[in-house]
Amino acid sequence: MAFVGGLASLAALAAFTAVNFSLILLRRRRPDLVRPFRVPGQVRGIPVLPILGMAAASGLAAQLPRDVYAGAGAFVALAAGGYAVRRVLRRR
Repeated sequence: MAFVGGLASLAALAAFTAVNFSLILLRRRRPDLVRPFRVPGQVRGIPVLPILGMAAASGLAAQLPRDVYAGAGAFVALAAGGYAVRRVLRRR
C-alpha cells in the first residue's frame, strides 16, 4: 500500500510543479492576459510564490523511495506504448 501511496504522492507533486511552472511561463509570455487575481510578491514580474511552491514540491518528491520512481517510469512507458499502438491502429 505504501508503494501505491508513493505513486499517488509523486503524481500530485508533479502536477503541483507543472501548475506553478505554467503560471510563471504565462506571466512571462502573456502579460497582457486578463487575470482574475494577482499573485503577491513579484520580483521583476516573476512571482516568488510559484518558485517556492516548485522548490517545496521538488524537495518532497526527492524524498520518495527509488522504487516509486521506477514504478512511475514503468507506468509512463506503458502509457506511451499504449498511445503509440493506438495511433498506429487508428491510421489504418
